[in-house]
Amino acid sequence: MKRRKLAQLPFGATNVRCHSNATSSDDCTYTPYQMSRVPCQTGEEVALRCSDNPWRFELAESKVKVKAISGSDKNRVKVLCNFHASKYGSDVNQKSGMWGGAVVVQKDTMKAYWAAPMKYTRKKLSGIAELGSSDNVCTVCVAGIENSFVYTFGLVKDYCFDRSTISEESINKVIRDFVDSVVEKYGSK
Repeated sequence: MKRRKLAQLPFGATNVRCHSNATSSDDCTYTPYQMSRVPCQTGEEVALRCSDNPWRFELAESKVKVKAISGSDKNRVKVLCNFHASKYGSDVNQKSGMWGGAVVVQKDTMKAYWAAPMKYTRKKLSGIAELGSSDNVCTVCVAGIENSFVYTFGLVKDYCFDRSTISEESINKVIRDFVDSVVEKYGSK
């Protein structure tokens, strides 16, 4: 990178030295990166990214494909979930760094259960489940980061009961309690 562009980076620094009792960068000494010798030598490396948010994790999109099962009151439901996850600004690979599943909340009991595990295909997590009518169930996409207790979820609004009498906060609490108990009992996956 050219020095002119480096001058535009406000946090670039090298030879950073902080005492153990330092509480902010003001308590440290450093050389502004644009003032250091080029090329870099050991100890002159620069941090490339900074972020105040350790995790950004959200359901970006969800879709369902529903097919009635003949001779049954159930449907074969394919759930597609696209999540976006980043740790300190770096994207997490959905294929190798995340797990996913479809969870269902029953309207009449307000209980949750795993409906289907999800696999990574075509840049999305997808799973197939046999579910009752969307008048009585709400499908939820759940995904987590491998080897951690970090997870998120989102309602699949295209296959969810009428929420005019049940708040989304109530559904979210049922999901959080269910997933927390499963993650606590079995680990992150």
